[in-house]
Amino acid sequence: MLPKTEDQLLRAKTLFEEKKLVECYNILRRFFDRIPFAFEAGHSEHIGRFGRVLLELGKEYELSFYAREIDRVYQATRNPQVGYALGLIHMSCDKPSSVWISLFEEVSRHENAGIFRDKAKMCLLHSYIAKEDYSSCWTLLKQIQTNGDLEFDILIDIWEAVILRRERKFEPMDKTLATVFARIREPKYWYPYFSARIVQALSFIDRKRDQEARTLLAEIRSIFEAHPFRTVHRQIDSLEKQIRSDKMPKEIYLAHRDEYTEIFTETASIKLRSSNPAEQLLLALFSQQRLSKHQVIQVLYRRNYQSRSDDALIYYHVHHCRNLLESHGLPRELISTFQDGYQLQCKVTQGGPNASL
Repeated sequence: MLPKTEDQLLRAKTLFEEKKLVECYNILRRFFDRIPFAFEAGHSEHIGRFGRVLLELGKEYELSFYAREIDRVYQATRNPQVGYALGLIHMSCDKPSSVWISLFEEVSRHENAGIFRDKAKMCLLHSYIAKEDYSSCWTLLKQIQTNGDLEFDILIDIWEAVILRRERKFEPMDKTLATVFARIREPKYWYPYFSARIVQALSFIDRKRDQEARTLLAEIRSIFEAHPFRTVHRQIDSLEKQIRSDKMPKEIYLAHRDEYTEIFTETASIKLRSSNPAEQLLLALFSQQRLSKHQVIQVLYRRNYQSRSDDALIYYHVHHCRNLLESHGLPRELISTFQDGYQLQCKVTQGGPNASL
């Protein structure tokens, strides 16, 4: 890599740390526009930062473009660094988890992947969290080695806190987060700082410490409100809605309107038009209140369920259903698992008090 390019990439990193995403984007885009001509090692190193910038600036079309170009390089080379970059882009593009899981698994097994083996394993933690397989999370996390990169090493600790919070082991989680906050100071490491604070806010909500959660979210918002951080603001908005309706509703109403079906309580409402798989699955689940995995595949794909290939796909869609509930002020815990599928945790009544509106 030419010294001039290295200087530009260091400048882009500084701009990213300063939350100057537009200026950072202008530098990184010139560098990543080289991919159709030559994929360089620096592309894998900086793809996570570039993907985050594109997401926060709402440039999903460009994410899709780079995914196509990187996939073309990967098919020709099977280079693990390229595979890691492709996996990150697919994950950023909200592709089905089976797409990026297979890429990260391949990279994590590649003997010449270097530091990208551990980075791929860290990305795979997302899939085990979605499946609520915390035993596998711990097994995988213990395989990830610190590498002297402070930000990466901090992310290992944050993942430990994430798993502890999901297991509702709040005391060790608090200690882990205290260690994280002692090592980082916003603004330079804003992304791990934000991630750790979100875990902390979620734990406050879990423990019904709503006022502490509100105070923390207000602090986070004040740090980012002057910057174009789209996904950051969405996460904060979602958590604030969750605080407002953190109690599980005893009853939910289902009403069929002329152009949509509405799911609502006294404080929250979702209008479903079956325009995407998450809405289709939610509509079926609220209509029937319990769905086996076979029924989920029938609803979404009109075919028989195949456990080996369909489980990851089902986890992906259920995860999005829970996100949809949460984004509209309903607890994601409304959807729970049973041995062979998913069920609702409350009574559903057809019609309801607003059915004639």
